[in-house]
Amino acid sequence: TKIVVDGAETSDIDVPSSGVKSVAVNKNPYSAEFARPGRGRIEIMTRPGSLTRVHHHLVATFRNSSLDATNAFARQQPDMNKVLLEADMNGPLFGKKGTFYLGGEFLRDSQHSFIRAITPSGTDIETVASPQRSGKLLTRVDYRMSPSQTLSVRYNFRRDTAGNQGIGPFDLPTRGYSAENLRHEVRSALTSLATVNFTNELRFVWKNKDRTTVPASSAPAVMVLGAFNSGGAQVDQHFQETVIESQDVGTWIRGRHTIRFGGTMKRRGFDIIDTSNFGGTTAFSSLAALAASQPFLFTLNQGTPLLDFAQTEFSYFVQDEMRLAQNFTLMAGLRHQLQTNLSDYNNFAPRAGFAWAPGKKDFVVRAGAGIFYDRQPWSIEQQKLLYDSAHVRRVFLQNPVLPVSAAALNGLPPSTYTISPSVRAPYVVQASAAIEKSFGKNNFLSVEFTHLRGFKLFRLRDINAPLIAGGPRPDPAFVSVDQFESAGSSRNNSLAINYRTAITQKVELLSQYTLSRSTDDTSGMFFLPANNYDLRPERGRSDFDRRHRLSLAGIFHLPWNLKFGTITSISSGIPFNITTGSDDNGDGLANDRPAGVGRNTGNGPMYSEVDFRLSKKIIIVHREKSSPYMEIRIDAFNALNQVNARNYIGVLSSPLFGLANSAYPARQIQLSVKTSF
Repeated sequence: TKIVVDGAETSDIDVPSSGVKSVAVNKNPYSAEFARPGRGRIEIMTRPGSLTRVHHHLVATFRNSSLDATNAFARQQPDMNKVLLEADMNGPLFGKKGTFYLGGEFLRDSQHSFIRAITPSGTDIETVASPQRSGKLLTRVDYRMSPSQTLSVRYNFRRDTAGNQGIGPFDLPTRGYSAENLRHEVRSALTSLATVNFTNELRFVWKNKDRTTVPASSAPAVMVLGAFNSGGAQVDQHFQETVIESQDVGTWIRGRHTIRFGGTMKRRGFDIIDTSNFGGTTAFSSLAALAASQPFLFTLNQGTPLLDFAQTEFSYFVQDEMRLAQNFTLMAGLRHQLQTNLSDYNNFAPRAGFAWAPGKKDFVVRAGAGIFYDRQPWSIEQQKLLYDSAHVRRVFLQNPVLPVSAAALNGLPPSTYTISPSVRAPYVVQASAAIEKSFGKNNFLSVEFTHLRGFKLFRLRDINAPLIAGGPRPDPAFVSVDQFESAGSSRNNSLAINYRTAITQKVELLSQYTLSRSTDDTSGMFFLPANNYDLRPERGRSDFDRRHRLSLAGIFHLPWNLKFGTITSISSGIPFNITTGSDDNGDGLANDRPAGVGRNTGNGPMYSEVDFRLSKKIIIVHREKSSPYMEIRIDAFNALNQVNARNYIGVLSSPLFGLANSAYPARQIQLSVKTSF
């Protein structure tokens, strides 16, 4: 999923929730303006100020573990508290020629991590505090420079801190690390109405991200597959990214045509210091191998881990939405995008769609198709540049004898990352058809079928793995040579049925059922196959594949100005991978699978959750418009306290094979108060 805030892509929703004016999903799914289709895109518009008078909003949300149920994998309920405070103020500015908005939120959350590991001394069940703090600030000023020009300037700030991250369910407390994220962003937009039929919007974005992770312990790490992980986290990084983005989008209305066109340039600069795994990691296939002091792998990073590089991305598009008849609209567009660090310029993405209302307007047919290209992630370039032996030398020692001596490491050839010369930009082809039918004023039914094919998806492959089990590596100058390739593919078919009704003015119901199937042969850009020379067994269910999904939602307007809402989510299980837990083919990784077993053949249990909300709105002073009010809300998440297990263990050598060792949160009760005046 891609998130678009005020027309520009971002990594997540980094503005206060009170500053969000609207959220749209699947809006114009085949628009050429965006890289992703509507189903994979969330469009957010931030809130401008009011031109009439100053408004204030305050929201306080509280959660305490004394009202919650105990997690299924915890021995007792820890003391957990959550406080979320939100406030905003907005109104006219510059003699009502402009508006301002000022909003912020502060979160203090005393979460916990749950450990359920198997150590040589027995089962280790622990609960460890992992406190989180987050602060967000958003300021926005809109100024009408002239009757035809409006300038909007926005600044937002965010700071997140978290302690004891990376702990559980197998990772013991010493594996924890602290993280701090700091962001500054300035965004401006100049909207010009050149003529009655032509509008242009010029946008500029400057963004700075600073992320630091510090381990709680620098001790060497020990990992026992399917049992426990101890020692230090071996995660130590300082990462800084500076983004400069400019975008120009125009809209021209000519007769029955609405033509939209524009282009974007984004430069991303990175400065990285990464001393991760400088303490070394020793991996064992089982508790028995640990007892016998027989690891299958030792890894260590050495060198000068300083790196700075840049990546620039370009895109431009044009699309025409044609109202060919009162009951028929056709949209056609073309997008082209390219970037530095990738010698692939033939990324032209045509899109088209139509909406047709034959006969009565209560029946609509929609269909469309398009190609959607992705970018090569900056992290691929980072891995290639950082682990080139000139910056960082990767030590990769198979079947080491403990303790590992310096002499054994010094004479070892390095391991490296590389990018295939034939790497290309991944892309998906999506096609869909839907029918929508309304019955009277309060009943609406839609049925949509979507077909999605992914091509040239990223994955890793060790091109220097032994050709036969236990044999030598083809190039003796290196140990592993992990190459990024764009050779994966995926296929997804889904049928979604939506029904919305309002039985009376006081009861609203919504239901959605989705039947889908998704298969692929890669789990992402850092996914390594079990056999580097035979990729056919990697074709299997996608990691996120859920065959059946059912969502039910309802809003009930009750007496005494009470409102009751509920959401029920039910879905079938996702798959998990089954491995032997040993390095059977001698490539240094214990991701081998039993004979005849393909990827993701294990199947987890179904998931179900029921959430409730009860709210009461109290009008403080009655006015014709914008009456001051106070709203009291009680939320219950997983209200029925359903145990939804996750993280199923697929390692055959693990004593927990086929079992889960963590679960989604148990029932949680949350109280909140909102005031508006």
